[in-house]
Amino acid sequence: WVQEEAPDVLCLQETKCGVSAVPPEVRALPGLPHQFWASAEGRPGYSGVGLLAKTEPLEVTYGIGLLAAGFVDSFRHLYPEARGAFTFWTYLGGARARNVGWRLDYAVVSRRLLGSLCDCKIRSAAAGSDHCPITALLAV
Repeated sequence: WVQEEAPDVLCLQETKCGVSAVPPEVRALPGLPHQFWASAEGRPGYSGVGLLAKTEPLEVTYGIGLLAAGFVDSFRHLYPEARGAFTFWTYLGGARARNVGWRLDYAVVSRRLLGSLCDCKIRSAAAGSDHCPITALLAV
């Protein structure tokens, strides 16, 4: 899926591993040499996120409040009336098949880049996790 999408930036969540336990096949993803990882301290195997990029970011900050800092939820900006647009479904009770879930995952953009936002899609058909990927297309 990653090779087909060929993202400039790939954001991963629920990695469930610290930086030292990131699988070699993830570290070796072609075209994404700049990698940044964060996981819950003192809780091995719990949560965790990763950011992989083609181009080295100018700056990386851990632990910022994105919406409070003025960033915009790109999906809701483009599709304010969308219902049933979830990114997480519990494994219990067939929640995904019935589309009973939560939207826990976001692609946010700065107000400066909002005019470059072309689309944002929730890729609910992609299997492999209780979360699904989100893609954001920006014309920059």
